[in-house]
Amino acid sequence: MGGCRSVFVNPPSRFVAISYIDLSRTVINSKQMQTEQIIALLIAERDRLSRAIEALQGPARRRGRPPARPTNASPAATAVKAAPKKRRISAAGRRAIAEAAKRRWAAIKAKEAERNKVAVEAASPSEDEQFKKRMSEVMKASWAKRKRAAAKKKAA
Repeated sequence: MGGCRSVFVNPPSRFVAISYIDLSRTVINSKQMQTEQIIALLIAERDRLSRAIEALQGPARRRGRPPARPTNASPAATAVKAAPKKRRISAAGRRAIAEAAKRRWAAIKAKEAERNKVAVEAASPSEDEQFKKRMSEVMKASWAKRKRAAAKKKAA
């Protein structure tokens, strides 16, 4: 279908291989080749050249995410690996974990209760009542002072 010829170019140190499509071997029923036939020949030539380049260079390294379906992977490589056996915990193991969790939460709640107990003791009703009584006396004195100042103002 295709051929290759060697050509020397200037400067003579360069050697170029020119690939071409040999259309003389293609049977043409009409004077003009149909577009689909030309495209098919060009695609075949491109694929042949790609295979030749890959054979010389090795497969091109892909960057980025790997393809969903590898194109030229062997069936053994594409076989799906069996999922590892799922590990299951015994009933005794579950019990031990549950008991440890209960002990942990009991300790956390005991600390919270201790903190709340200290807070409640700090604000005992007797101290609170004393504070209210003292504030009441201070406010009464403040209002009495204001009344006297207002009475002096009226009298003057």
